[in-house]
Amino acid sequence: MLSKVNFSTEQFIYPENKGLIVNELNICNFSANENFVEIR
Repeated sequence: MLSKVNFSTEQFIYPENKGLIVNELNICNFSANENFVEIR
């Protein structure tokens, strides 16, 4: 399950069509630092 980032619209795109549930749409944008996830 991969997420995508649209830098021109500053949105995170989560694979909801694959079963991932996004409870709040405010986590789908660049407005706050806590919306970013560090992948190691």
